[in-house]
Amino acid sequence: MMVKWLFITNQVLPYIKGTIPCPNSDIDLNGMHRWIQNNTFACSIIGISLDSSQRKHIKCCDTSYAMWKALKVVNESRGHLTIINHIRTLFCCTAEEDTDIPCHLNIIKETWEQINVLGSEHFQISNLFFKIIIMSSLPPSWDLFTKSYIGNKTNFIHTDPKQEMSSQEFIRIIMSEYNHHESC
Repeated sequence: MMVKWLFITNQVLPYIKGTIPCPNSDIDLNGMHRWIQNNTFACSIIGISLDSSQRKHIKCCDTSYAMWKALKVVNESRGHLTIINHIRTLFCCTAEEDTDIPCHLNIIKETWEQINVLGSEHFQISNLFFKIIIMSSLPPSWDLFTKSYIGNKTNFIHTDPKQEMSSQEFIRIIMSEYNHHESC
């Protein structure tokens, strides 16, 4: 998004947004020439800001607005697929009995954070749901330890402070328990 600052600095953002139409040459020949010059400059900013793999998406575009729109479509669809892949990773990440639990928890925590940072409100994973994902990702031998932190009622109305703690606190407690077991 640093390229957007170049648009603003060079006063071509309205051309990128498509809010300044090209003047009719019969009515405003000088205005049309200025529009072409500014639009071309905006196209140049876009072109030099892309790597060769992205330039293929704009080669048929004749205005900076068309270029920007094409790039947004491509990048938004990739962003969507990226989030889906993070969700897939999160739901498929399970630990075996001999797994390094702190490493496992770091992976799923980073994946959860990526989903919540990259995704729209429709992709956000709540704290409670993430705690359930954490619990289900651990080996079954952890169930007795973790169940008191999730709850055992289906309505999930929490009165126990253990159940009200954040997923981050839950991770710290699991790591502490893991370290305690490793030292014994």
